[in-house]
Amino acid sequence: ECCYRHDLEWNGKTIDGDPISRAETNARFRRCIQSRSKFGRFSPMSWVRWMGVWVGTAYEKAFKG
Repeated sequence: ECCYRHDLEWNGKTIDGDPISRAETNARFRRCIQSRSKFGRFSPMSWVRWMGVWVGTAYEKAFKG
């Protein structure tokens, strides 16, 4: 569910059609994964996945304009 929502919001619109930044989309993704983990905020998987989308966003900004 977290990944699907993140993918839908990646283009700058929430499911309801409201504008959302990529930074907020990525933060929501991390919080969603953390809320479903028994480790909560300390879930290693949430941080690894968040880092993946963060690095992807940074790469896109640096090399694709």
